[in-house]
Amino acid sequence: MRLGALLTLGVTWPLLFATPKLGLVKRAVESGDVEILRPLPRDLLLQLRQELRHERRFTLADRVLELLRPQLEAEELWVEDGQDGRTRLVPHPRARKAADAHGASASKAARQSAQEALQRSLWADTEEDARAAGLDASMGVRGHLKELPSWDEALKGRQAADLALSLSLAGSEDLQLFEDLASISERELRSRTWRSLVSVQQMIERLATAGYRQQDFPGLFEAALSTLESLGCRPSSNLRDLRAGNFSLHSPRPLVWLYRHATRQGRRCIPPASSKVHEELARLNNRCPLVLDLGCGFGAAALGLADEFAVLGVDASAHCIGYAKALAQRWQLAKKVSFVQCAAEEALAAAKDFGGEMEWILISFPTPFAAPADSRLCMETFTSGNSHLPEHVDSAEFMANVKMLEEARQCLLTHGGDGKLLIQSNVEDVAVTLRGLAEANGWEAVTDGSLGPEVHHVQAPEWQSRRQKQWQRHSGHRAAGAGWLLDTDWKDDEKVVNWKETAWNTLCMPLLLQDEKMEYVT
Repeated sequence: MRLGALLTLGVTWPLLFATPKLGLVKRAVESGDVEILRPLPRDLLLQLRQELRHERRFTLADRVLELLRPQLEAEELWVEDGQDGRTRLVPHPRARKAADAHGASASKAARQSAQEALQRSLWADTEEDARAAGLDASMGVRGHLKELPSWDEALKGRQAADLALSLSLAGSEDLQLFEDLASISERELRSRTWRSLVSVQQMIERLATAGYRQQDFPGLFEAALSTLESLGCRPSSNLRDLRAGNFSLHSPRPLVWLYRHATRQGRRCIPPASSKVHEELARLNNRCPLVLDLGCGFGAAALGLADEFAVLGVDASAHCIGYAKALAQRWQLAKKVSFVQCAAEEALAAAKDFGGEMEWILISFPTPFAAPADSRLCMETFTSGNSHLPEHVDSAEFMANVKMLEEARQCLLTHGGDGKLLIQSNVEDVAVTLRGLAEANGWEAVTDGSLGPEVHHVQAPEWQSRRQKQWQRHSGHRAAGAGWLLDTDWKDDEKVVNWKETAWNTLCMPLLLQDEKMEYVT
């Protein structure tokens, strides 16, 4: 009999005495000498013990158990008496402890393997290196967990969610592995008695950051919603999106996790000398308007636009591109959105040959320069000390410099000049400086409100960074008013999500192209 199997003992006392061992059992019961029963089969002794307990002859039942104990321990089994009066065989506590220790060890090794692969992805110089790290992550996890009879025993609580996030950030595309981890997480949410609301919140946020969408895994997020409500979760963006059925990477809190990971990379990435940008662009459907996402990072914006546009996301980081490509593959968007590691200038040159319309060029969250262009604004107080930051707005390392704005302008002119440029930043002085730079070099801000609600206030002082407070003290220019687009994805019909819940205040500048005569393009 396998460990953990139930031994159902429903045989009545008269039937027991109808066995061929009738005389032996009678003598043992009447005399109280159970030693004579030792030759009987295990199952028959268990039946006898159950009936003795049923007649409340516990002393004699315990003596029968003592006869059984050596055999049960040899088979690593343990007798468990249920409240229903039935006796069950379960794994011996010693065996359970050993199994739990083995499962915990395998789980730790799997998570460590995924983390090591993630570190290799972080330091990858090429897309091929990042892809290899993703494959290594999947193989390493499977290798450590394959010997376990059940992964559920190894991955308890939110460990499956943590493992899924490491695999996703490492660039894994193993669909079956992600489905297995989702099943484990769902069972944990349904079967475990959760006491910590924070643990459940973090678990589902990390799952969404790992690429799980409510539309793809309704059972998983239904269990999450039920658990949050049972714990008395207060109104939040998580609860709102779960109830609406659209919880995903694009919900506010999962984006925060991705933002946190992005800020911890700590190295400057250099794009390769040559890339496959022309091949990736050729795969896109030119019947859809093109969106070119320069500095796409982990591809969250590009993936969100893939339903309506043909999207090409480019970034210098092989790690970011690896995550975005794997997610596009898992979401079955590979024909609608492409990602490639290359320089922004190379992508703009390639986009001129795109056969369809060009709708948008996005410059999303360029790495801020270390100090403002105006030296009168106490430059030393703005310098962060981070040597990886471009020195100033005119640096060649700063992606949204004058040269880049001009190349974006020429790219849109090639496609008729009807497209727009959208610059997003979470650093106010960078955003204000870029708007001034763009307006001085052939661009005009969209100020009629046609693209959505505009920003009329900035973050409350308690949520402002030190750099933002210093900018306010030394400059009267603010990123609010006409031409500053509110990020509508974070706005609810009934309330605006508190800035504390988001990681940053996104400042969006939609810019129209001017032609050579500086006339507005409508």
